[in-house]
Amino acid sequence: MAATTVTSAIPNPPVLNQLNYEDWSFRGPEGDANDLYMPFFQTLLDNDWDAAMECVRQHPEKLNATFEQFDNGTALHFLVSNGRFEIAKELVQLMSEEDLEILDSIGRTALHLALLHRGDSHQIVKFMVEKNKKLLSIRFNNDEIAIPFVLATIEGRVAMSQYLYSASPLETLEDLAYAGVVMSPCVVKSRFGRYKYPSVCAAL
Repeated sequence: MAATTVTSAIPNPPVLNQLNYEDWSFRGPEGDANDLYMPFFQTLLDNDWDAAMECVRQHPEKLNATFEQFDNGTALHFLVSNGRFEIAKELVQLMSEEDLEILDSIGRTALHLALLHRGDSHQIVKFMVEKNKKLLSIRFNNDEIAIPFVLATIEGRVAMSQYLYSASPLETLEDLAYAGVVMSPCVVKSRFGRYKYPSVCAAL
């Protein structure tokens, strides 16, 4: 499913946690789309899943539409950035695997944003990974070393690092472009305990 881009006339997009939705001006594929997108975002903000589902049934393109206000991210990018993990989980169930791979203008998937959030995002991270394992190999901002495991490690999220290390495919961890950075935490035995791929650690 190709993503729909919704643009805005706002010169300086607002900070995510200080949004004034009444001031937004969207332009969708068929012209002015305020009536289509504003109600959808209001249902997400209100955690009104029944109403959100009705919006999606009428306009399924809302699931993967991207918005200038969120650095050209999707509704899922917005939800995980703001810690709305329960309703984000509901949204993930409706999205395709390809939808989860959508990058915002900074080069972040919704998974990357969940890893950067300081709340308890472990469950939504696991939920997204279980739906699409390819997310484990997508680099943050196209940085050659910043796969999700590395990002979580840099952020000091020990439990998340353990999970992502165990879930990541061997070919991703063995990539010579960043293998040293990826596997350097392996020397901290208290952090990773028994390694999934001990041969990779031993080779470094």
